[in-house]
Amino acid sequence: ESLPAFLALALLSLVLGIDTSSAACVWLIARVGHLIFYVVGIGLLRTASWLTSLGALVFMACAFI
Repeated sequence: ESLPAFLALALLSLVLGIDTSSAACVWLIARVGHLIFYVVGIGLLRTASWLTSLGALVFMACAFI
């Protein structure tokens, strides 16, 4: 659900030469964690990992300001 926003921000950062690699790594790890917590059925950690990935997207977007 957040993949299109991530791809847009990642491609824009590449075009503009802005380093958002740390936020991109956090997003990726959080999304993998979200998948694992979804499969295992741990709702609170799934929510926390989703919020972490959302925060990484916000951080990536703030890098353009």
